[in-house]
Amino acid sequence: MNPAPTNGAGVIINASSPTKDSLDFSECLAAFLSQHKVPTVLLIECSTAADAATSTNQLQPVCTSSTTHLSLTQPLNTDAAFSAAVTLLNLPSSHLAVIQLGDKDNLKNAGVDSPPFQGLDQVLHLSPENNSIRQLFSLVLLHISSVMKRAYSSLVCIGYSMKQARQKALTEQNMLPFLPVDGTFFLPVDLEAIAQPFQEGESEGNRPMVTIAEEMVDVFLHKATDFFEDGNEKNKKNETEKEETNTAASMATASGSVPQYRPELKFILDKLHSSGCCIIDPLENLEKVIDRVQMADALDAACKAARKLALPVRAPAWHLIEHKFSPDILRTASTASKVSLPCVVKPQVACGIEESHQMAFVLHPSGLHSDLEVPLPALLQEYVDHNSTVWKVYVAGNQVFSVQKRSTPDLQPLRDFLASHVSSGEVVGNGGEEEEDLGIPTSIEFNSLESLPTSLPWLRRLIDSSDAGTTTLAPVPPAALMHPGFLTQLAQVFRKHLGLTLFGFDVVFDYAAGEAVVLDLNFFPSFRGIPEAPVALRTTLLEIYKTHKESMLFI
Repeated sequence: MNPAPTNGAGVIINASSPTKDSLDFSECLAAFLSQHKVPTVLLIECSTAADAATSTNQLQPVCTSSTTHLSLTQPLNTDAAFSAAVTLLNLPSSHLAVIQLGDKDNLKNAGVDSPPFQGLDQVLHLSPENNSIRQLFSLVLLHISSVMKRAYSSLVCIGYSMKQARQKALTEQNMLPFLPVDGTFFLPVDLEAIAQPFQEGESEGNRPMVTIAEEMVDVFLHKATDFFEDGNEKNKKNETEKEETNTAASMATASGSVPQYRPELKFILDKLHSSGCCIIDPLENLEKVIDRVQMADALDAACKAARKLALPVRAPAWHLIEHKFSPDILRTASTASKVSLPCVVKPQVACGIEESHQMAFVLHPSGLHSDLEVPLPALLQEYVDHNSTVWKVYVAGNQVFSVQKRSTPDLQPLRDFLASHVSSGEVVGNGGEEEEDLGIPTSIEFNSLESLPTSLPWLRRLIDSSDAGTTTLAPVPPAALMHPGFLTQLAQVFRKHLGLTLFGFDVVFDYAAGEAVVLDLNFFPSFRGIPEAPVALRTTLLEIYKTHKESMLFI
């Protein structure tokens, strides 16, 4: 069970007038603080009943946590309401972050030496007029973080950047606590907002936010594959400079070629690296999880190293298809790369773009046809029958976790059926369309992220048909192999060869060969289903930070 977070800071958001901009920003900020259970008071100065009603209607719904409170006051009573807010939060003044919102004229008359802010040096004055909510939000979180770091001098700030959906999922798993836990706290870093210049009211001597972030962030945790450039947008910009044929060729290449990182990611990483921040993990170490060709080579090398330690494991055979799909490719793949049917076709780009998850099972040579909707270049990869069971392994530094899950079914029976019936001229289904017979397609397209085919109707029909004969279920894998100890040993070898801190990989058991096969590799996985993951992440990052900090002493 995770330890309860300490009261790292309390926040008072004081809006001098409930304008649309100030209410929108207060709503956004309060929602985040409420989700992270940061003690917060929204103190809104309302001159009219209409202002009070508008403020209540917009802000009360985001005060969903017992730690978030809405307080409405008249301008003349602000001092008393502010004192009541401080009393309600029940924290030392050094632990309070005050956000003063108002228009430019009001802010000119507001200062840390004027009531109700006397005695507080953690006041941030902002005007929502000329800056985006994202920029305001980023600056406020940096401000609150600075209050926490001053209050707790040994705190380690872990900045992180990833897409919103991933951030939401990890927050729900308690993996990104904003309040201090175990000597750390996690600060969301909006790359685009921090990289851009701030227009009005920036704190701490009008320094750029990126400069404040450089001083604030000790460890930077990123999901870099969430920040690839949009290939379609790049092509749109080039349309006026290229002939139609060249543009079409460029767009075709964009879906299959390895994408480039967005410039703001590189900018922030360079800035943080130059300030001595510990980056998890360096971009150059991620190439092997982005490009499936590099991934295949890396898995093969790591598995060979594991076999030297008497760990029975291998990587699947594969063959690169560069320009077009054709049944003839299978003959080359079989001879040159030892890839035979059944097999799976995967785009060379492993992540970061929508098309990277568009795949296909190929059960017969005719299934590798020109209309196959898998982006090129693509890998033709050996498919290993594994009794519909996969072990998903999650690695956080020296800590290794695994979960056994249901996977895709064995395909050899379908391949054998098609091999005998297609050669005799019997008609089978095409691309999954059901015919009067079993309707078995020669290839099965799917999206591995949205609709992984853990069951196939054709396989069930085949098993039930007289043509299939009797089927014997595969035995349980030997207890001496597919157990946590084996997977931990494997993960340790992989970590050494891959140079990654946070990664995951998928392992299946090849019943025919009696060995494990590592199918896939990814950086900074979800750790879904691992209750120990929040503590493991924090302890891992702390250990790496301490090692990094010690190494910096000798530079």
